[in-house]
Amino acid sequence: MDIVIAQRYGTGTQAAVYQAAYMIPTLLIAVFSGGAIIGAYIPIFIRLGGPLNQPEASEFLRSSAGLLLTVLTPLTAALIWSAPLLAETIASGFSPVERNEVTNTLRLMLPMLVPHAVSYVYYSSLVSAGRVGVANLLPLLIPASGLATYPWWGEHNGAELIAVGYSLGAILLALATGWRLRRTGLRVIPTRPSSSPDWKNFLHGYLTTGLALAALSVLFLISQIVAAGLSARDMAVFSFGTKLILLALAFFTTIVNSVALPHFSSLIINAGRAKTWLRMRYFLLLAFVLASLGTAMWVFLSDWIVSVIYASGEFSNADSDLVASVQRAFVLQIPFYVIGIFCWRMFNALEEWKPLLFATLPALVVNAAVATPLGSEYQATGIAAGYTLSIAVWALILLITLRRKLTALPGQTIQPGKLPIH
Repeated sequence: MDIVIAQRYGTGTQAAVYQAAYMIPTLLIAVFSGGAIIGAYIPIFIRLGGPLNQPEASEFLRSSAGLLLTVLTPLTAALIWSAPLLAETIASGFSPVERNEVTNTLRLMLPMLVPHAVSYVYYSSLVSAGRVGVANLLPLLIPASGLATYPWWGEHNGAELIAVGYSLGAILLALATGWRLRRTGLRVIPTRPSSSPDWKNFLHGYLTTGLALAALSVLFLISQIVAAGLSARDMAVFSFGTKLILLALAFFTTIVNSVALPHFSSLIINAGRAKTWLRMRYFLLLAFVLASLGTAMWVFLSDWIVSVIYASGEFSNADSDLVASVQRAFVLQIPFYVIGIFCWRMFNALEEWKPLLFATLPALVVNAAVATPLGSEYQATGIAAGYTLSIAVWALILLITLRRKLTALPGQTIQPGKLPIH
């Protein structure tokens, strides 16, 4: 999508409007869908026998979907009503006309939150049942629907048409994942939430993880808002410079969600905490070294990568230089993010949620403190560097906390259904 937008609009108004409007749905999906659902849902669904189509798991699935419909429908309506205020907040450096376009785009894109959340209950169930391939292919319906609007893009409507495509794509995703899950033998129609302890544990984990993800998403949102406060062009440059890295990290996170999280859940149940830490520490060291090597190569090739992917049509060589500079500062976070996300998912497997929030808050403070001064001095590149520093703080705190959690009770073996919640 970014490649097509760059070639069609360069760093002009429609590119900036799209990037600005996409901030809020991305933040909300991170908080109320996606990772929040996956982390809280999969360990409980597996423990209830979801891969074996147990009735308790089916009831848990339907109650979780019903909860999300109940909570997110009125929230989405309120956000659509407040779209002008949101546009003023996230695009303060835009002209009044540009902010009006951001408002209209937000109103068209925000409805995707509700079907997206329901689809990720179904997605998590498919992953737990071993249907990893189809589960990870179906989300492509959203960007595909956005790209399908390309033939009708004009000088002043591209962002709005993409928003319509995304919302329709989210509905298609919910229908497709539900249909595929139904073929496994599970019932998928959402129902009213039950009063079972498992549902309450999911709600607790979902809300706590959502808060932690909100804080983590606000890290990036602060950076985007500071960039948008400079100018619409700086906003577009920052977004293009960070998007490839975010795409790579999203791909990596999907693999972790699909493979590592179910494995971590089984490992904790069968091996206990002490043995799990012995395996984790060598694994994390290897992951950090490999990620550092890949990061060094990306830094070296940044100019070439940007020139190959973006530099054509309305995207000039001057734009390419600015975007490559942002990309080099932003890509340095990758080794730390890799460690952080593995630690994050291990906490999900432990069904321990508070450390996720406690690790994110100091990183949020660091980013809030450095984003504006670095942005004033180095523009979008400085903002990207400040975000990278905050991610390093976040990962370090998670690693230290996980080590303490896993070594606090040496030799403990946790029986299925007896997973402690602290």
